[in-house]
This record gives sequence, structure tokens and C-alpha cells, in this order.
Amino acid sequence: MPAQPTVVIFDAANVAFSRASAGTRPDAAWLYTVVDAVLATLCPQRWVMVFDANVFGWLRREAGDTERARLAQDRRAGRLTVCPADTAADPYILHSARALDAA
Repeated sequence: MPAQPTVVIFDAANVAFSRASAGTRPDAAWLYTVVDAVLATLCPQRWVMVFDANVFGWLRREAGDTERARLAQDRRAGRLTVCPADTAADPYILHSARALDAA
């Protein structure tokens, strides 16, 4: 059995858009359903959601009160980061994953 990862990084925009029924709108409730399922399975010591700046702003506006509060809490706790403006999210996420030896 492979060792459990110490750090898990979520490409939050991809997860938020991954639900087929969401169409072209990010879905914060779905994002947290996926995050919670992965965390329950892998139990990492640390985890981070990384957002593209545009998607984070959009998701925060579209999210319900519960998800909006959770996004704010995760950001304050350092579990949510937003890529710097004008930075491509995928290379940023991959670089971060390599730097942290993350899954």
C-alpha cells in the first residue's frame, strides 16, 4: 500500500467546474463535496485549494452563504490560495505541488 500523501493540492477551479450539471458555472457546494471526500480518504497532514483569481471571485459571488463562509475560513487558515493576477493557474499549481512534494 502506498504511503498517504503529506500534502494535497486541489486545482479548485477544475473541481468547481467538474460537475456536469453545473454547466458553465462554478459550483462551491460540489467543490467542498469533492474536497471532503478526498480528505476523508487520504487524511493528509496539510491541504490547499489553489484558485485562478477570476474563478475565485466568480465562485465567491455565486456561492451560497455556507460555502462563502467556508471559503473565507479556509483562506484565513491558509488552506485556500489565489494565484497572483495574470498568472496561469496550471503551471502555478504544478510548481507548488512539486515544491511541496504534494499529491
